[in-house]
Amino acid sequence: MYRIRWFDVTWNSKYNTVVDAIISDVYTEEKYYGFTAHKRRDDILEGSYISKKEIEETIENPLTNEATIYQRIIYEKTLFNLENNQLGIELINPPRGVQNILNSFASMSKFNIAIKPLSLDLSKLIQLLRPRFNNFSIHGIECKDIHISEHTDVKLTAKNSQSDVSEDIDIFLDKKKYTINKIKCSFELDNIKSVFELSHNGSLKTNKNNLKLLLPIIKGSIKKTIQS
Repeated sequence: MYRIRWFDVTWNSKYNTVVDAIISDVYTEEKYYGFTAHKRRDDILEGSYISKKEIEETIENPLTNEATIYQRIIYEKTLFNLENNQLGIELINPPRGVQNILNSFASMSKFNIAIKPLSLDLSKLIQLLRPRFNNFSIHGIECKDIHISEHTDVKLTAKNSQSDVSEDIDIFLDKKKYTINKIKCSFELDNIKSVFELSHNGSLKTNKNNLKLLLPIIKGSIKKTIQS
């Protein structure tokens, strides 16, 4: 599964400054980190962030108790897109810890931009996505902030491999307010059948082969929810 993460960026007119700095800040072995720009278009930069880590591993001989230290080098490469809008940073298959990457972007503007995780309104997104696909169905859903008493909120996870769980959730919760935390959907479009997962923190998981078809639809719908 391919993973995409988006971050909301307030560029403060620094978008072109950041892009120019990234193009100039090329990765070198001596520096241990840097960028490679792949393609620059109007208001979009496609590139990669590369970092180098040196790790020491100690292996002890069980017979002599002598320790040998080995040095291992790890390279991490993360593809990204920068867009001159609120959907500003798109990371493709990022590592678990992305703070170093985000700090590197911020430093390119001398920390004059604001970066925060994108918060998706999945309820609105579902309404926009349903008409765009054939046989769109939600087979898994996580709900939170379900208020059942003055001091008690609960979470709920529902799964149904055969049909859409949305109606079951509405009936079960009986008009209670809730927030959708994650959805797992199946869809059909252009004779392609597949699945994807969306999380409220701006995360998408899907098959790599789906990205060209799926990303424009999901990103277009996200931008509509941000603007509404």
